Amino acid sequence: MEKFKEEIPQEITSQGIIDNLMPDKFEATKLLAERLGFDVVMGHDNLLLLDLDDKAARSTFDHNLDVVKRIFGVEKIDAWVSKSGGDHQHVAVTLKQKATILERVAIQAALGSDPIREILTLVRLRNGVKEPSRLFRPKGVASEHSGPKL
Repeated sequence: MEKFKEEIPQEITSQGIIDNLMPDKFEATKLLAERLGFDVVMGHDNLLLLDLDDKAARSTFDHNLDVVKRIFGVEKIDAWVSKSGGDHQHVAVTLKQKATILERVAIQAALGSDPIREILTLVRLRNGVKEPSRLFRPKGVASEHSGPKL
């Protein structure tokens, strides 16, 4: 994962994210990430995208996931080490029911996703980005967990 840290331009790191709040910059960053060999996982009405920054965030995820399962249902959980490495983990949760973007942001925050990321997602939405939630996944990185956690 260290090799990815050295190759990632600031535009697709957390430091550069604040500069990508407008639709044109958001799209340009997506294209740059794809050119650098990342899959760009875009959110949609039944996909939660979480950025878990540490073990405490993962613990929040594990603790609160049962509530999401009972209310929305969970089809699949896909997790991988984020481009930041260390304890940072990205998680995609496929819901059985649709949720609005505002519901998704609230659920993601309740599940332990990086609060700054979720605030910036709301700002992007306000600024006209149609689908403001996304994660970068290095190509070829295996999932750490697949299928619903029982």
